This record gives sequence, C-alpha cells and structure tokens, in this order.
Amino acid sequence: MTDSFSSRLKSELWQKSDAIQRDCCKRSFLSAVFAFRAADLAQTLEIPLPDANAAGAFCTLCRRKSLSAKTQNDHRVIVKKDEAFSRFVRASGIGEELSGDPVFLCGDCFGHYLRGVFLCCGTLADPEKSHHLSLFTKARTAHIRALIAEHGDLDLKISTRRNVPYLYLKSLSQIEDFLTLIGAGHVTMELLNSDLEHSMRALVNRQNNFDTANLSRTLEWNRKALDSIERLKATGRYDALPPALKAVARAKVRYPNDTLQKLGTRLKPRLSKSGVYHRLKKLIDLARE
Repeated sequence: MTDSFSSRLKSELWQKSDAIQRDCCKRSFLSAVFAFRAADLAQTLEIPLPDANAAGAFCTLCRRKSLSAKTQNDHRVIVKKDEAFSRFVRASGIGEELSGDPVFLCGDCFGHYLRGVFLCCGTLADPEKSHHLSLFTKARTAHIRALIAEHGDLDLKISTRRNVPYLYLKSLSQIEDFLTLIGAGHVTMELLNSDLEHSMRALVNRQNNFDTANLSRTLEWNRKALDSIERLKATGRYDALPPALKAVARAKVRYPNDTLQKLGTRLKPRLSKSGVYHRLKKLIDLARE
C-alpha cells in the first residue's frame, strides 16, 4: 500500500482496533471486516491487512472475542470457521453468509461498524488537494447507504466508476462528521486547517488580483489624463481653459504620479479627491470633443 494520507490514516485505525472497549462494539467492528474484507476459504476466512502492526492488533481483537485467529507473514489474518465463529456471526446479525443486517446494541456500535466498512472499502483524499471520501462497497452500495442513513446523519451520494457504484462525500462538514463517528476525530483538525489555508490563499489571490487591476486602472487613468492635456495644448485649446481646470492640468503635468488625494493638497485652494477627479475628467472630455 502506498504511503498516502488515506493509507496512513487506515493503518492507524487498524492498529487501534484492539482498543475497542465494549464487547458489542468489538462484534460490530469485526462483523464489518468479515463482511467486506474477508475471503471465504470454506473452513477459514482470510483477511489481508496493510502491515504487521495492523494484523497483530486485529488478530488480538479476534481472540478477545474467542475466535481462533492467527497471523501470517504476509500480513494476513486467518480466522477458523468453527463453533465459536458460528456463534459470533449469529450474534452479530451478519450470519454465516456474512451478508445479513448487523445488530447494534449500544450507541457506539454503529460507529465501530462504519469504521470497519471504511477500513475495508474507503478512501480519503489528502485534504491539501481536495475534500473527498469514498466507499467502494460494490454490490452492497445501496444497502450500506440505507444503513448509514438510518443510523447516522450522513447523506452519502451514489456515483459510478467503471460501471461500479460507490458512495462518496464531498461536503467538508459531512466528512468531519463521518471521521468523528468512526473514531478519527483528530483528522478533522487537519481538514479544518487545510480548509483555512485554502481560504486564506484564495483571499490573498483575490486581493492580489484586485490590487493588480486597481493599479492597471490607475496607470490607464494617468496616461489618459496626461494625453488629454497634451492634446489640448496641441490643438490650441489649453490657453482658453478656465483657471480652475488649468491649475489642475499644471499640477498633473508637474506631479504625474501623485494620487488624486495628494494632487488635491498641492492646489490652492486645496481640492478634495472627488474635486480633482471631476476636473481631470472634464479635461479628458474636452480633449475628446
């Protein structure tokens, strides 16, 4: 498994599986893994896991539920389908075929079951790149969506990839709720931080774009005002300008890079920014006539 954000999170959750406290929650978690990860080999179930730590933790959890389990060198856990296993699947609700409706005995059971589903079928995009959580539950997609809608306030959407349906979440708040539900609430802080960084970068980009556009407009205005004054001089109309307009024109030619407000302070009497703007606009309009 590649060392992606999703695989690191899942490896962490696998290793924490043996820390589940209540027996009913342990059964809910194991029943999800058996239903969505196990390969049925007639007398045994084979559960491939991402690494030795995950395999060891999962094997320990199985044994705590009196299941005969052992780890293999290639990170697989082999569970024997004996009488203890039969009692387990009947109590969990999934049955010998591993496809029944799970039984949840406490308020935390569903979260642990959903954690097992995510570990077996889920992916979570790196929050630095996008907000996207997917569950590839294959033939049980509609069933799992209905189960999640019944027990959790989550609205997973259905889409298809290569003609195979899957569930997904793209809403940041829904992804945070999902992760909190499966016991990965610490990851929501990473999502929030990432979202904040994206928002700040977008804000900075918008501000930079605004500043650039504003500067372009200012430079264009300066060029147009100076060109208009030169045109009035070239056509012999400059000397006939009213004294107020001529004073603004002289100041603009002498201090071409001044802001409107700064230019207004150089005039006697002083003019407001609006006053300077309207007189320069009058010069531009006269030059255009």
